[in-house]
Amino acid sequence: DLGNRSDIDHNYESLIDWVLVYAIVLLASWHSLFNFYRFYSTYIAAKKIMLASTSQIMSKFCFFVVPFFMIFVVQIHWFYALYPLVIVCYFVFNALNIWLFTHLLLVQYRFTMQQQNSQYLQNIHNQMLSSVHVMRTTTYIACVSSSMNIALFTYAHNINIVLFL
Repeated sequence: DLGNRSDIDHNYESLIDWVLVYAIVLLASWHSLFNFYRFYSTYIAAKKIMLASTSQIMSKFCFFVVPFFMIFVVQIHWFYALYPLVIVCYFVFNALNIWLFTHLLLVQYRFTMQQQNSQYLQNIHNQMLSSVHVMRTTTYIACVSSSMNIALFTYAHNINIVLFL
């Protein structure tokens, strides 16, 4: 009877391992969607003076998330050595979206304020530019932190190893 208990414990630990690993996959995908949504909706609004529909954004996002998800699943289940590719895909996609989003804001703010002569408006303009730079920095820090978390879970996808660390 004791042997059955250890099998149950092992199955329970294995279930927790997989729930945590797939939660990381979903969290990484969600975080990527947030960064892409923010960039693409701003891009469409700035370039075409219209709102992007959610379905339009999601259809573009699928070009990243489907291959990312497939690489992640293959890495988890069959080919462990793909873990650097998972991390690089995640980091590059998110860093690019962060840069593109903040670049759009900076260009828009600079263009908008070029025609203003007031010192008061110039101060507001400088504060807005400063805010975008702070947002860019903090978002990059979050992206690096998330990439490190993904690295931890893809490298050590056993809950006991993660708890030990």
